[in-house]
Amino acid sequence: MDIVPFKRLVMTFAFPYYNDPPSTVTFEIEEMAESVNLTLIHDFDGEIQTYQDALEGWPVILSGLKTFIETGAPLPIPEKQAD
Repeated sequence: MDIVPFKRLVMTFAFPYYNDPPSTVTFEIEEMAESVNLTLIHDFDGEIQTYQDALEGWPVILSGLKTFIETGAPLPIPEKQAD
């Protein structure tokens, strides 16, 4: 793990349900006037199952984080309907 307070966090990510190799997630934080820019970089070893799940997962997580920071309330996430 690599940490630079208020600037950068690098961590290993492993999804326990798959036998995929661990991947690396990097959060970069940059001050911009009176706001903050958060960049997420998730490095994978190819298009493994964890990659496929992260394509849908990260946008929801980041939207939820943004909503919580701005409103103090969690983002309501509707449950998926069974096909």
